[in-house]
Order: sequence, then structure tokens, then C-alpha cells
Amino acid sequence: MQRCASLYWPLVALVLFLVTTPHVSRAANRHEPHKNTIRPFIIPYDHSDYLKLQHRLNETLYLMKTEWKQYGAFHSLYSTPATRWEMGTDLDQLIELVQYWLDEFNWKQQVEKLNSKLPHFETTITLEDQEDLIRFAWRQSSKQSDLPLDQRKVLLIIHGWPGNVWEFHKIVNELVEEKGFDVVAPSIPGYGFSSAPKTEGYDVKKVASLFVKLMRELGYGKYVVQGGDWGSLIGENVARLDSTHCIGYHSNMCVTLPYWQDWLQVAVDSVKKIIYGTPLIENTESFSSFLLYTVKYFTADGGYQHIQSTRPDSLGIALLDSPVGTMAYILEKFISWTDIPQKDTSQLFTRISRDDFLTIVMIYQSTRTIASSIRLYYFTMANNAQKSFGEDKPYLTTPTACAVFKDLFRATRYTAQRNFNLVQFNRFEQGGHFAALENPKALVQDVVTFATNRFDTSMESKKKEKNEL
Repeated sequence: MQRCASLYWPLVALVLFLVTTPHVSRAANRHEPHKNTIRPFIIPYDHSDYLKLQHRLNETLYLMKTEWKQYGAFHSLYSTPATRWEMGTDLDQLIELVQYWLDEFNWKQQVEKLNSKLPHFETTITLEDQEDLIRFAWRQSSKQSDLPLDQRKVLLIIHGWPGNVWEFHKIVNELVEEKGFDVVAPSIPGYGFSSAPKTEGYDVKKVASLFVKLMRELGYGKYVVQGGDWGSLIGENVARLDSTHCIGYHSNMCVTLPYWQDWLQVAVDSVKKIIYGTPLIENTESFSSFLLYTVKYFTADGGYQHIQSTRPDSLGIALLDSPVGTMAYILEKFISWTDIPQKDTSQLFTRISRDDFLTIVMIYQSTRTIASSIRLYYFTMANNAQKSFGEDKPYLTTPTACAVFKDLFRATRYTAQRNFNLVQFNRFEQGGHFAALENPKALVQDVVTFATNRFDTSMESKKKEKNEL
């Protein structure tokens, strides 16, 4: 009897431990998030800082309306709406937007939305003896709450420039609550909430290494990575670096550039089509359009890329010094890269709201990271431009999906198959560079179709391996 009594309380303690400990924490330690290093992060609202910003905006708005026009510094050389953006940001439309920024935009309210729609966390990741503070939006689906982390369906989604995590606010809730995925959306170092790099060499490969470590830190097993713009190249490198865990790569801007042989290929194919009626490649017309659009992008719209790849700090200082300058610079990219019939803010804001656009601007402005964000161009182009963009780009064996919107790079199936293990390829008639904001439903459906297939395939392979043992 005494022996039984002596075992009573230890048994009670054990039962209480098993009952009260969440299911996730009973998974193997290597699949648990590092609770001591993963901390909630509340995006702050600094009222004093915002008052200073409004003072700056008022001063600049006065100058734009008076002195700038008085001295002819911005005398319009183009009078028609179709041509008023030919030389860059249109002053009259910029004035209207600055006025809205002052009178109607509510930054405090947007910060509250940021914290509610995209709850953030932070962790310090050490890579090559360098510590980086990575902040990330993290939503876990209630549909997977009974599963340990290493068995969940997970999406790592990565933004680009001049966007940031706010780009994803229209798609995250549907991916999490309706489609049943956990979603991790980190800020690239130097973009908004993650700390800016303190040393050189932060190219897309190094950022990818940080995000791979982040996924390990969170305790996840298999995952699919998704991205556009820089998120496309970072995601591609995540897939290369972590092929054991990253089971799929989805991009709404698959980067495939033409080789010199492609120009000859189009010429030969055109002749063959005339003679035999059968093209050598799948679609000569779309391939020719791909080549011509690529040339147009680099000649007419690619100047920013050359500046940011060679002298980022010269531009960065100018932008840091001027909130209106920062907004004007980002606005021109949104005007040029959004799928709108005419370059005009009235058209832009039918696709992307003024508040969404200004929230993206304010994330850069409130964190003072516009200068650090453009350094990614310098480090990537200096270190591995050919491997990221050119003919030295290695083939990606990870199963890949390309969702082609009206974007800067418009891959064809032919060029995508040359660079990727392509298992899904779709074109969309609506939506441009900022697909998550412009056509969120189409993007979500494309991502879900691909990711579901990848996780189903992974589970089938796992069951097959288990049965063979």
C-alpha cells in the first residue's frame, strides 16, 4: 500500500503534464519552435514622428504648388494624359496624392490593420557570425491546429521591391482560414521591419539562407515557397538551398531572360512556319513578344535598376531626405508596373487603393529603410548577376509553378522549361507586378492548386516509403 501511495503523486503530475501540454509541444524537439527566441512583435505607431512627417509634407506641398511651378522647374512638356508620365512622376497628380496623404490617410488606423491582419514575430538569426533581426508575419491555420508543426502545410511567401509585407494582406487570410495553410511572410533585411544589413554581401542567396534558417527555427518540416520580384529570386535560392524541406517553388515573376541564340531561333522558326506551317517552338508569336518586351523593359523602364545596382547610396540619401521624394519614386514604379490601360493615378487607384499604396510607402518611411532596401540590387548584381539572370543560371530541379501576369518578366513555357522543373504554367489577363494586390483571387487559386498538389505528392511518397520498410 505504501508503495502504491508513493507512486500516486508522480503519476498525477505526469497525467496533468500530458493533458495540459499542447499537442505541438509533444512533437519531437527538433520540430518545436524555439520558444525562447521567437517573440511577438507589435508594429509601433509613433505619433510624434507622424506629426513631424505631416509638417514636412505641408512644407513640400506648399513649394510644389508655388515655387516649383513659378520657376518652371516642372513645366509640363506633355499635355495629354497618355504622355504626362513619359519623363517620370507627374507633378499635378503627385500634388493631389500628397494632399490626400495629409488630409485623409490615417496611418494609426493602418498600423492597427497591420497588427491585426498580419501579426508579427521576431527572432535573431546567426549566419556566418553575423546576427540579423528577422521580423515576419506568421499566421497558423485553425484547420491544422491538431497537427504537429512538421506535418503541416506551410507557405513561405516573400515580397519584393518596392513592395513589402503589406502586399500580402489581401491573400493571407484566405490562404490561412479558408485554404488551411500556415503562412510565414518575412520582411527582407533592410525592407521595413527586419534589421538592415550591417555588412556587405547581402545578395539574394544570403537572404535565402536566412529564411531557410527561419523555417528551421519555427520547427516546420515540408513547405512551399512563393514570391514575386526579389521574392522570386530569393524563393528560387531557398528551393536550391533547402531541397530536402522545400518541396515546391511558385513564382508570379519567373525570371527567364533570352539567350543570344533565341533571336536566331525566332528568325529560323518564322521561316519554318511560313514554309511548313509548323513552328519549331510552341508559340512563335508569344516567344517573339517575350523577346521584344524584355528589350523594351531594359531600355525604357530599366534605368532605376542600373542606378540601384551601381550607386544605391547616392539615390538612397536623396530619398531618405524627402518623404515626398520617396513616395514619388515608388509611385512611378506602381504606375509603370501595374496592369492599367493608361498611366494615370485615377487608373492606378481602381486597382490598388490609395491607402494600400500609402501604407507601403509609410512602412519604408517610418522605418527609414528606403536606402537600405535598394542595396539588395547592388549586392546581387555585384555577386551573381549572371547566375541569377543570365545564361549561367543553373537548372532548378525543385518542382516549379510559373504564374505569368503582365509583369516585368513575362516567361514563356519554352523559356521556363529551360530554367525550371516546370509542372504548372498559367497566364493571366488581369494583374501586373503587384499580383497579390491587383488580382488576389487568381493568385491564391494558382498557389493553392500547386501547393496542394505538392503536399499531396509528398504525403504519398512518405506513405510509400513507410510501406516499403
